[in-house]
Amino acid sequence: MRRFLCAVAIVLLAFGQTHADITFNFNYVDVNTNSGFGFDDAAEGATRRATVQSVADYINTVVDHNGTVDITWNASINDSGSSVLGSMGSFYFQNAGIANGFVFDHATTGVDPLGGFDDGSGQINFGKTWNSDLGAPTAGEFDLFTVVLHEMTHALGFASLFNSSGGTEILGTRSVYDSLIEDGSGNRLLSGTSFVGNASDFTGGDLHIDVGSTTLELYAPGTFLPGSSVSHFDFSVSGDNIMFPGIAAGTANRAYSENDRLVLAAIGWNVVPIPEPGCGVILCITGVVFVVGRRRKNLV
Repeated sequence: MRRFLCAVAIVLLAFGQTHADITFNFNYVDVNTNSGFGFDDAAEGATRRATVQSVADYINTVVDHNGTVDITWNASINDSGSSVLGSMGSFYFQNAGIANGFVFDHATTGVDPLGGFDDGSGQINFGKTWNSDLGAPTAGEFDLFTVVLHEMTHALGFASLFNSSGGTEILGTRSVYDSLIEDGSGNRLLSGTSFVGNASDFTGGDLHIDVGSTTLELYAPGTFLPGSSVSHFDFSVSGDNIMFPGIAAGTANRAYSENDRLVLAAIGWNVVPIPEPGCGVILCITGVVFVVGRRRKNLV
């Protein structure tokens, strides 16, 4: 049986009290191969792995489930010239209809979709300058907590499987997220699993996701950007949203906005109320780096 990964690349953008008890199991290829780089770096590797766990702990304060999630962090990238900071996605079954992917299924049901295999995988570009711990980043550093939170949110199901023509990246499977997307006139782009919109919707700057109480504008620039278009909020959406398509060096945003939470709830997560103010950090913005490409990986 084959499984398919939809990984959404970002360059983006939480702290709180413990709540739910999803068990996050992280497998680090850097460590397994003794690479001496990335998550296996002699000076920063342990700190970076602890920060990833801190992100998982934060997610457990937002969603109320007690299943398991198995994620592999693939061998880290070392490319200082790339605009990509990281990528992550959930695996999906082919011909699954409307689905959130293995991460959602395993976390919410406790049933491992493919016993012994990962639910999703991700990767970080450690060729950039990083703030690896929970302190504030300097003006030239990208905040690891912020980026990992953004990436893991894609794996939770905040991700489009649409390609530029309205087809799907996973044969016979549409994401729950995509089933909630509307054009500027309020028409859903999907009827069941069939695309009933227009390809021009993806580059018209007027796409929205219906989260029940409101609709929120999605990123749909004039040129379709695989892995970025549709899978993020448009920059016009108000709030300190984790799921914008770009992050600035020197910026830390470590808590979901109300908008982020609304989407998670709309796709099926049990989301707890927003905690009292006092947990989370926002710092000043200096140059923005933007997301590029989504990768699909087929595994046997």
